[in-house]
Order: sequence, then structure tokens, then C-alpha cells
Amino acid sequence: MSASDLLIPAAFLHKELPVRYMQSVKLLSSTDMPSYLSPTQPEIQTMIKRMVDDTAYLAGVSQPKDPTEFARHLRHIQWRHYDTMLHLRRAFEGVDELNHPTRSDTLFWDSLLTLNIGAGILIADYLSLLDKSTNLVNMFDPLAVARRAIAMERDHVAETLFAGNLSKVPQVDLITASPNEKMSALYVKEHLERILRDVLRCSLSATISRHSDGTEMPNIKLIVVAGNEDIAFKVSDEAGGIPLSQQKRMWSYVVNSTFHDSLVEESNPVGVTLPSPTKNRLAFARVMARYFGGDLDVVSMEGHGSDFFIHLYKRDGLEQFGLDSAEEQELCTSANQAYCDAMYIS
Repeated sequence: MSASDLLIPAAFLHKELPVRYMQSVKLLSSTDMPSYLSPTQPEIQTMIKRMVDDTAYLAGVSQPKDPTEFARHLRHIQWRHYDTMLHLRRAFEGVDELNHPTRSDTLFWDSLLTLNIGAGILIADYLSLLDKSTNLVNMFDPLAVARRAIAMERDHVAETLFAGNLSKVPQVDLITASPNEKMSALYVKEHLERILRDVLRCSLSATISRHSDGTEMPNIKLIVVAGNEDIAFKVSDEAGGIPLSQQKRMWSYVVNSTFHDSLVEESNPVGVTLPSPTKNRLAFARVMARYFGGDLDVVSMEGHGSDFFIHLYKRDGLEQFGLDSAEEQELCTSANQAYCDAMYIS
């Protein structure tokens, strides 16, 4: 990709990132914040100051004319973005578990995280274009990602709980309706792997807990199917299911983890630092899936098990930037197609 081609996404980022940061500041300063947070908290104050400073920093950068020079500014912003998200993590860790998380609280976190996931991906994608001449968001084989997620998660559970003894970890069967069919998905490969690992961890942890009495552990199934519009994944376990009264809690960002405490680990998928590795990771997995127009849902039968469904759209999506048609046409050039194809907020 030529330097002149890179100027188009550079101009977009120069305009878009300050908008996202100020929208985040507005959320963090609003009266609609969850009751357990306050704009006066040190972590929240630090986040607001960082975002205001970054907006001012970008305002002081002239309209991009040199992609490499603009990338230097983006690397500075990227480092600060990760640090800002660490402050959000500290704010999460200071929150006591809520017995009845509200819908407005979940919507607040969905909005804030979507804005910041987007900012992180946009920056990382531009730097990937410059450094590697390839988009962060591109086509890949979801079956290969599923195999890797299974292997890595089983290894992680074995190492963490059983001193590396893989025989004590439930088997995960990878099933596809058409084994010879070539599948492809437009997404961030590392994000799909993280989503699958989080869901598999939930099923593995629950299965191990349910059969801690020594009874034989049933296999977990990961089914992958390519439809006309989407790639669908189903993780199916026989781990006893989730009581109906507890199912809403799966999507709260501040309840205790649905995983075995020992299975919690740090994670930094490309383009985004997840704020809370010690709380419920399913909520974060869902907002990551939804960022590109997909979704994550659960159907559970108490006394039997749970089915987790992940959907990724095959068709191209366009993030709702709030632009008029002329601006959209200007952005949707060949050099900026990845942003227009992939950056969608549901």
C-alpha cells in the first residue's frame, strides 16, 4: 500500500478518535453512571484526564500528510490507551459483587467498552497497515482458530488445575456439518480466539466442578457451521446448567467470574486491553462479538447443561459513523475498505 493510500485512513483516524474519546468522557461524567461508580473516583478521574489530554494532543497534530509521522503520534496514543484501560480495570476491581445488576448498568458498560474497543482496533489496524501492509481485520479460516482455541484452553486448564495432566481435562469435540467445506470469516482472528477460549473456559470449569466426585466427565462439543449470512459456533456442555434466577447475572460486568477462580488470567487481544480479568468474562466476550455485528448468547437447562452460541456475520458491515453519504463515499475507498467493511457497532 502506497503512502498516499494510507493518508485516507490517517485522515479518518485524525477526525474519529477525538470523537470517541469525548463520547467516553461524556459517559464517565454523566449522571447515568452506575451507582457504584463516581466521576470523583481517582481511577475515573485519571481516565477522563487521559482522554481529554489525548483529544487535545490529536487536536495539536496537523492534518496527516506523512503516514509514518502520523503513526508516531498513534503509537503514543496507543500506549496511553492501554494505560487508560488499566485504570478502568482498577475501577472494576474495586466494585463489590452486585446481587441484582441493572440493565442500565450493563448498557453503560456496553457503550463505554464498545467505544474503547473500537478506538483500540482502529489504531492497531492502521499500524498493521503501515508496518505489515495487511489489515488487522481480514479473512481467515474459523475452523483453524477453533482448533487452536481448544488446544490452548485445555492446556491452560490442565496446567492451572492439574499440574499439566491433560487427561483430567474434558475432551472437546470439534464438529462441522461439512468437514471438507472451506470457511472464511471477516474478523480480528485474535478476538475470535479470545471469545472461544472464554466460552470454552466456562464450560470446562463447570464440567470439572460438576464431576469433581470422580464420575466420568462428558465431552464438550464445539460445532461450527457456515450459513448463508453467518458463521455460527455452538459450545455445548453437560455441566448442570445455570439456574434461571442466575442467568441475567452472566451478562453483568461486576459479578463474580463464572469461571473457576484459579482459571482467571490476564489477556490482551490485539487492539484492546480487557478491563476486568477477575470479573465475568462472558460479558466482555459478548461485547467483542457484537462489535462486528455478531453476537453471543446462552441457552441453559438447569440440571443438564448449557449451549453457548456465537455468530459472526459473513456479509460486510459498515459501522454507523453518523456520516452523510458524501463522507461515507470518501471513506469507502479501496484504501479504507477494511474500516467500512468491518467497523460495525450494533
